[in-house]
Amino acid sequence: MFNSLCLQTDVTCIEIIDKHVFAGIGGFLHIYQLPNNNLIKRLKIFEGQKIYGIKPNLNLSKLIIFGGKHISLTSCPQGNFEEIEKSTHHILSDWILAVKWIENDNKIATVFMHNKLTIWNKDFLKEISVKCEERCILYSAHICYDSHKELLILSGTVFSEVLLWKPLNSHENKCSPVLKRLKEHNGVIFSIDYNPDNGLICATSDDRSAVLWKMTSTNPQDIQINKLCQVYEHLARIFRCLILKECFITVGEDSLIIVWDFNGSLLRKIETHQGGAVWSLGYNKNLDVICSGGNDGAITTFRVNPKVVKDYSSLPNREIPKIVGLLRAGNMICLSEKAVLYYHDVIWQEVARYPDLQKYCILQISPCKRLFALAGFDGQIYIYRENHLINKFFLQHKSRIFAFHWLDCNRFLVTQKDGILILYFIFNNTINFIQSFIFPSSKERWPTCACALNDHIILGDRKGNIYNFKIGHESPINTQKKSHSYLGVTYLYFENNLIISLGRDGFIKRYKLSNNNLECIDSNKTKFSWLVGLENNLLLSFSGDNFVVSDFKFQRILFETKCGGGHRSWDYVTNSKSIIFSFIKQKIIHTCQLNMEDFMPKDVIEGFHVREINALKVLKLSEDYHLVISGGEDTILRLSIAQFNRIKILETFKIHLSSIRAINYYKLNINKYLLITAGGRAQIICWQIEIQDEKISCIEKCNFYESVSQEEGETRIMHLCIANIHEQLYLFAGRSDGLIKIFSISTDMNLKLENSISHSNHCISNLALIKGGVNIDLLASMATDGNLKFWSISDICYNQSNEALNFFKIHQSGITSFSYILKDDRLITLTGGDDNCISLTLFGIHKQNSFISLAKINVDQNFAIHCAQITGAFLLNGYFITSSIDQRIVISKWLYKDNEVKFSMLEKYDTAIADPQGLEAILDKRSLYLYIFGNGIECVKVNI
Repeated sequence: MFNSLCLQTDVTCIEIIDKHVFAGIGGFLHIYQLPNNNLIKRLKIFEGQKIYGIKPNLNLSKLIIFGGKHISLTSCPQGNFEEIEKSTHHILSDWILAVKWIENDNKIATVFMHNKLTIWNKDFLKEISVKCEERCILYSAHICYDSHKELLILSGTVFSEVLLWKPLNSHENKCSPVLKRLKEHNGVIFSIDYNPDNGLICATSDDRSAVLWKMTSTNPQDIQINKLCQVYEHLARIFRCLILKECFITVGEDSLIIVWDFNGSLLRKIETHQGGAVWSLGYNKNLDVICSGGNDGAITTFRVNPKVVKDYSSLPNREIPKIVGLLRAGNMICLSEKAVLYYHDVIWQEVARYPDLQKYCILQISPCKRLFALAGFDGQIYIYRENHLINKFFLQHKSRIFAFHWLDCNRFLVTQKDGILILYFIFNNTINFIQSFIFPSSKERWPTCACALNDHIILGDRKGNIYNFKIGHESPINTQKKSHSYLGVTYLYFENNLIISLGRDGFIKRYKLSNNNLECIDSNKTKFSWLVGLENNLLLSFSGDNFVVSDFKFQRILFETKCGGGHRSWDYVTNSKSIIFSFIKQKIIHTCQLNMEDFMPKDVIEGFHVREINALKVLKLSEDYHLVISGGEDTILRLSIAQFNRIKILETFKIHLSSIRAINYYKLNINKYLLITAGGRAQIICWQIEIQDEKISCIEKCNFYESVSQEEGETRIMHLCIANIHEQLYLFAGRSDGLIKIFSISTDMNLKLENSISHSNHCISNLALIKGGVNIDLLASMATDGNLKFWSISDICYNQSNEALNFFKIHQSGITSFSYILKDDRLITLTGGDDNCISLTLFGIHKQNSFISLAKINVDQNFAIHCAQITGAFLLNGYFITSSIDQRIVISKWLYKDNEVKFSMLEKYDTAIADPQGLEAILDKRSLYLYIFGNGIECVKVNI
């Protein structure tokens, strides 16, 4: 009845086998083919248990898969991974920490949490068990060597030691003495790795360090182990380590993957999983790639140590560089402190000397990176193409040029005293005047960046304002005041007829021109502060004294280098595959050249939410093609497509100030939707979603939140409902203070507060609109007091009445989920609560004139179907589905007859999603698609 289509949650295990990534996600084994990342097999191994280890035999005909106390042997005919199938399944008496094939794959060794080794034959029948004399709890273990006689066990204890013991040394009581104790950590040992090729041991701990040892002798009587290094760079606990031929790798709770050499020097630091923990790590020697799995559900591959070409150069004649720039082909220009212009192709060549630019000079390179200009204090402008002067020009008044900005490769804008802007055009290497503008008054009256779109010129200043000028008008048509913080706007450009601005406040904002006015349509907050460029999803910024290249979509650092900060002279040039960055430091010109294909991680599975998902809605676009809208504790709103066993992220928006608690939508027409998201700080954001030929766009329309005094606590929006009443849209927002705020929604998607009603002094957990029958328009509200209240929508919206029609005590504590069916004058409600109770309640509705009354007729309740609070409920004719924190999805059958309702459990399914927060259902013919969300998301198809 249940068929899991897609699962995205913690990736707890990764093994790379013969150009295939084997991943344990929940209780499912996923097999992906490299390098195209196609999913070739998905097999359920465990029910209600995660996979923590995958071990193949030598000829790849069998796999051992284990997790918790469960272990499974799977067969793989002739090494064909598409034909892999589960063969045997065993539940052992203790938690399994390590498994290894030994004796040429004829036996299996397992190490358990209580420091015990068991050897099994190939049919998984026990042959021998040996305990270490140190009886303690282990958090990690590693089995060294392949034969029973040579087996060496490395045990990671809870009291900071790594124990070395040999099972062959066991006494008559089947206890083996400890041969060596490695005492360098100050916390539990989370992982241990051993590389037999170089004799190195690595252990990691919750003391945020990793220790590397060299084992020089394996003589049981005299094992020699020397400490090589102990490294500290992680910001939280280190969960995994891996020793390679020339380096070792550590990953942890801080989302960092760090590559070290054997002396403890940091080679590379990568952030891969959106700030979430990295749970698993794999390596393929033939492909030279590392694969990591994290709690954002992503599986990512990357090169271990991509090459960075670094160069250092000095100017001839001991000249001191002052301003540096890069041209299209990577050729460099530099103006020295003595105002000597140099050009670098293979070597530095002197181009010209400009004594008039020695005290003051502006150097600006055109967007095409083929032209550059030198501008000075007396209005002089020198324009070059590569190293050839094509024009020398003086402004009419020969006054100081405060700013020079290229708009494109033919037009440039010059700023003079009193905010006078002059636009020029280059034609046949001659400079022609177009128009002058007046820049608005400010403390520093010149723009910091500029771009042009058609006949509009967009300028940003040092106070974060953005100005919209139009050719033919002297003053700005409109201004986006304080679009960025007081630190200023750093970069402007246009893309797909939209203007994009970057600032030193870490925001990226998009604008459109509507009736010649500049309108902000959305903004994104990055975790970086000083943004300087966005090129093909590569975000360039400064953080402290580092230049940082990061992946904008997933906010992960790809490369960083110390450059002294953005206040120095620097420049960069990009193409489809590489970035060249140049800067001046300690009177030397430094250059870094990166092949970004080597630096960019490749996602086998794209990351989803890194923290708990609180709210989720699904739009059915076509058969098996759904738009998933989700938000949660990470404050990020995501739009994704669920199709063919995968979830593909379309867009992410980090605009909410606090967690997203509620999402709802309303269909405006065949391809346009109103989307409303809300959450912490009582913030409500209205969006417009437009769907055209599978192209989906989402634009922010309204951002509403109430300011509160310091004495008041922050209020959260817990649930949302949207209703169309007499061609007017209304929004009902249930809050944590027990109030329901009622807003009218204008045609341009702005909110206006119309009324406020009080459910109680308890936090509202759910709202629902009940529409149907003969003019039945009700609002149902539920809260943590266990009461279900009914309101007349007409009364609370038009008559400003704050009185409920009736209320009923349904649960002992909070009502967490709700669904209903309306049959004529009978209302059947399905509710789930914090009290573990499922309640099916029958109400009678009586309507006389405009007065509506409700009465409870019958109720059937069950406390035993779930063993934790209910989080989701969906009611169908004859069936209903519930979800709970106990990770159980239950289908129950119900019957309504003779004014009585009864139900009984039919079938259950254990989801891999931890802490499920809700259930969203899409009904399609005879199939039902369930989306269970919490710490991840799972899509399950139910055949009813």
